[in-house]
Amino acid sequence: MRFLRIAGLMLAPALAFAQYYGGLQPTSTKTQKIFKYSSSTTYYAVGWSDTTHTALWSAFTVTPTTTPVTTCTRPSSFASEAGESPVITDSDYSGTGYDRGHMVPNAAMAYWRGCTASNATFITSNLCPQIHAFNAGVWEKLESKVAGINGSSSFTYGLIKKGFTVWVYCGPVIGTSDKKVGSKGIDVPAKFWKTVIWKNSSGVIRTLSWMYNHDGTIPSANYMNYTTTIRAIQTATGLKLVADGSALLDQKDTSSWTADAGA
Repeated sequence: MRFLRIAGLMLAPALAFAQYYGGLQPTSTKTQKIFKYSSSTTYYAVGWSDTTHTALWSAFTVTPTTTPVTTCTRPSSFASEAGESPVITDSDYSGTGYDRGHMVPNAAMAYWRGCTASNATFITSNLCPQIHAFNAGVWEKLESKVAGINGSSSFTYGLIKKGFTVWVYCGPVIGTSDKKVGSKGIDVPAKFWKTVIWKNSSGVIRTLSWMYNHDGTIPSANYMNYTTTIRAIQTATGLKLVADGSALLDQKDTSSWTADAGA
């Protein structure tokens, strides 16, 4: 099934803003295009830069009502987003030495939104170049602590589970001297960040953020050594993820993360 990309202004309010905490669509000091991917509901959204040819941020939310889906198959290539200018193709990453790094993880969509949602993550607007050891290492470790991971014999839950609502944002830190790859000059970010906001089964709102150097030598086991705040991420990126004055800006719920995600 082909997923549908709809411009944000064409969506009904409940569909347009459900993936954002507090209904606030992220804004950026950089020029961005907003792409939303949906079927009967919005799966996720990205803010895209035609300057860096990467996502600037991504956002999705999950309130699980079922057990995770573990039967999805992975597409063989990435579709192009026609709204990009110029349009980035799957082959633009070929030979660069970098992974096609998902911002919204396909596994998170597969487990908690189904196979159509998972397929929707295989599109160039949801990508940044990533060093393989980083992508398959500490970045994947953090993704699995959020979404869970399907093992050979059983599923290991992460933060996302029944009774929780989870909002996830992530993206790159774009520098002025970033390396560029491919004939279209795709920026290779120097850092990547992730923010997770969650409402636990008691209805309490928690948050924790991470910022990593784009470094393939960071041990996966050390993924908790790089926690930070939403305010620090907003300062580094020029993004606005939550409302001005929000109590979440300086909140670091490390102990709650350990309890709820099983870190």
